[in-house]
Amino acid sequence: MKLNIDISNEIQLFKRLISWAKPRLKVLIPVALTTIFLLAVLAFGIYEERMYGLSSQMLFTHIAYHRAGNPIPFDMKLASDVYRPFYCLDCWYNSRWLEIQENNIVPIFGVDQHGEGLAPVPQYTFLAAAIPYNSQRSLGVAGLQLFTIDGSVVFINDRFQNETSWNDEREALSTLVHELIHAQGGLFASPSDQPELFEPRTQGATTEILASMCDRQQETACKSFWMVMFQYSKAYVMVNLKTQNLGWFYELWDKIFFLNTSETRLHDKNIRYWATRQEQYDYLITAYSLNPYLKIVIPALAGMDEDTGLLYSAALYCDNTDDPACYVTVEQYLKFDDTDYLLGWMKYLLPWKAMIP
Repeated sequence: MKLNIDISNEIQLFKRLISWAKPRLKVLIPVALTTIFLLAVLAFGIYEERMYGLSSQMLFTHIAYHRAGNPIPFDMKLASDVYRPFYCLDCWYNSRWLEIQENNIVPIFGVDQHGEGLAPVPQYTFLAAAIPYNSQRSLGVAGLQLFTIDGSVVFINDRFQNETSWNDEREALSTLVHELIHAQGGLFASPSDQPELFEPRTQGATTEILASMCDRQQETACKSFWMVMFQYSKAYVMVNLKTQNLGWFYELWDKIFFLNTSETRLHDKNIRYWATRQEQYDYLITAYSLNPYLKIVIPALAGMDEDTGLLYSAALYCDNTDDPACYVTVEQYLKFDDTDYLLGWMKYLLPWKAMIP
């Protein structure tokens, strides 16, 4: 006797179940592995006390990494020559992307009701261009800002356009914000005044500006903000583990959770390169990750506003500009309210005890 069993409904149900589960597994599996890993770290930390204080920071690193998302490929829309927009007589660009982003970023520096209070009179560049750098600078320097007799000049490495490993709009946006903050002057442009804080101060301010842009619903800025926080946090974990002779543990953690195959090859190549340039490598990690994190961002979150060093004489409503009484010195401080807002409860995972006020 032959039975006719219709299982088409069950097959359709199974297919729907697979289609529902497949995209979720891409998220759930890494989360499950991360949870298991962090529980193991916590258990090890209870046994090995020197690791205990890093467990919350490692958790924050994972959260920031997933919020930063994947690299965002983009087109800088490079021109064959520099051009001047019709609305500006003293602004030159060779990239439509740079033009749009600068005009989006610089007004946020202002002190009015919508600005961040970074600069009383936000400064635009005379020239912003993506160019090829020479020699070793081409492989390691993302951005450069210079003061000239015509005004401020910002150069962005054209590898952001031309090389796959660089082509990430999150990184390019962070670099541009950083260089535009240098262009505002004050303590952001005075390496002779507290040189150990020159770059950290600028990088810390970059974090807050990206947070402000994120709160203005600019999604790429949100990804860039979390990417920067991920870099801070991972560098902090790396330095602490290597100080405790647990560098092998850091490398294992990094390669399992944060690097794919091609990124691992580049990572290993960089390790070989910096092995003979340890002093320079330590400076870069300290200036662009550790000090911005521990000396600028976390103290600012604790209520210590960042001094910009920008002192302006306000004489906007003075008829006689030769009269000294018309001028009032304005000292500018940058609050990190947007960074605080974006972090929310996660700020309690930060290494507050390591803060350097």
